[in-house]
Amino acid sequence: MADIQTHPKYNETWNWLMKNRGAVSDRQVEQRIKELEELEMKKKLEENEKIKENNKEISEIELTEEQAYEILKSSFELHKEYFYEHLTYKHGKIKGCFPNIYTPNVIIVLSDKIDVVKNNQKLFENPYLRISKELNEKIEIEQKKTKEVKVFENEKNFNYNSTKPEKEIETIEQLKEIIIKNFPTIWFETKACLSVYSSMSLKNLNGCPSLNLIGNPSGEKTTALSFFYGQGNSYLSDDFTPRAFVSHSANVSKEELSKVDLLPKLQNRVLLTPELAPLFEAPKEKLLDNFAILTRVLDGEGLNRDSGVHGHRGYSGDYKFGWIGASTPLRNSVWNIMGKFGNRLFFLNMNEKNRTDEDFVEMFMGESYEEKIKECRGVVQNFLNNFYKKYPLRSLKWEKKEQDIFILKEIIKYSKLLSKLRGSVITWNMGEEGKLGHNLPIIEEPPRAINSLLNFAKGHALIHGREYLIKEDLELVRKICLSSMPYDRFKFLELLMKHEGRLTTEIIEKELNCSQDTALRTMKTFEILGVVKIKNLLFGQGRPSDYVELEPEFNDLLQHTQGVNSAINSKSQEINPAYIDFSELDKEFENG
Repeated sequence: MADIQTHPKYNETWNWLMKNRGAVSDRQVEQRIKELEELEMKKKLEENEKIKENNKEISEIELTEEQAYEILKSSFELHKEYFYEHLTYKHGKIKGCFPNIYTPNVIIVLSDKIDVVKNNQKLFENPYLRISKELNEKIEIEQKKTKEVKVFENEKNFNYNSTKPEKEIETIEQLKEIIIKNFPTIWFETKACLSVYSSMSLKNLNGCPSLNLIGNPSGEKTTALSFFYGQGNSYLSDDFTPRAFVSHSANVSKEELSKVDLLPKLQNRVLLTPELAPLFEAPKEKLLDNFAILTRVLDGEGLNRDSGVHGHRGYSGDYKFGWIGASTPLRNSVWNIMGKFGNRLFFLNMNEKNRTDEDFVEMFMGESYEEKIKECRGVVQNFLNNFYKKYPLRSLKWEKKEQDIFILKEIIKYSKLLSKLRGSVITWNMGEEGKLGHNLPIIEEPPRAINSLLNFAKGHALIHGREYLIKEDLELVRKICLSSMPYDRFKFLELLMKHEGRLTTEIIEKELNCSQDTALRTMKTFEILGVVKIKNLLFGQGRPSDYVELEPEFNDLLQHTQGVNSAINSKSQEINPAYIDFSELDKEFENG
């Protein structure tokens, strides 16, 4: 009898008997508690039978472990102590068994490919989560509300009209056909943006993929970006400053700041900024502050800041996101500052349109611009929705393939070239004719560039339905590499590759339309950065002529360049410093 006095319902039952029957003993209390437990069990069994009878149609839902865990935790009124006692992660699987007494609407609990275990004994093997139809509908409504709030939080007051495609867009070829039909000159840029979105499916994503489209005003930069407005994984911001990632605004209380911080809203999403010119055109002091923040944020490990107003606050952990922006060409001073911070921002020069009058007539006499945008937006969103069904965000573990090694070696070469040509160096005239002085160049090591360009290549492969790299993925890498350096260096490198890795001062002056001093300064800059060697030629009694030759480690990149001329000038055979037959010259050197 002593044990009954420790029963949790002892005092409650004793008081009830005293009030209703006027006599109390431990035996009476024990009998009463037993009656109550039997009544309670009978009531629960009746409820279960009623549920089974009213819900003969049982819905089967196949869920991931995480989804099953969240639904069980949030949708069912479970006893907390029971829940944590029986539902635990073990070796990546959920183990547990929930009898109907605790979850009356659940017939069999947990998801596919999960073993249900109780007291170390397997009860079910690979069960489905089976719930009543009524509860299923309730959960679907709640999940839909949650998804809408989470995905469209910053866009709930905007309407991005799109035209639903007549059929599902599941391949890149289907998408290409529709984009080219409406905007034939920006398919490559669209594909590059898609590669940023697809790279967000990589589980082991290192750093934040960032790509900024660079072009002249009205160059269709924002047109390409607008295809992605309203897509579930997009976050659009027309007015963006780096300090918005973690705010220290004095006008907002510390408790409310977390609601306005940009960084947690971007986690595993893609930030779209259609106009980045104000960011890049800021004064030097502001630029330094902006890039200091961006450098840290784009590492994808969060951001922590301190201020006199709110003290220390921020975020640490996996805060990866993609970033696609657009801007007009950048000033050299901006490139010089970025060179000191390293390769986090990458760029893509818009293709030159070279439209004829007939092109403009067709453009304005055909379907309206708005309707074209709607159609392209609809197919891009449909393609990405289908893509994320196959490759959910941060889910794909890229397996190492043998053929990836060959592509990686090429990416390493491009990354080493890019790191050098984004280096920060200052030259000045020493007073003597042709003599230039310079400071020690600041050149970042290539690993970060390798990683970023590799992410672009993997994203490009994924949108083509591949989980391995091939030579075609290098075209995007090459274009981003050549675009992610100061414009004058890009034009010089382009000219160098056009002429098979060798240039005279006269060729530079003529084809880049610049002075001799500018040509010599550019040649010297490339030599300081370790991309070329400056050599000297002397023809008879004439004035010596300088020429540059690409460093041997970058020679292999020439074969990937479009429009390479096999001969500098096959028609001219005379010794002209501007057009020299270097192959013949090499033979002369070999013969002494």
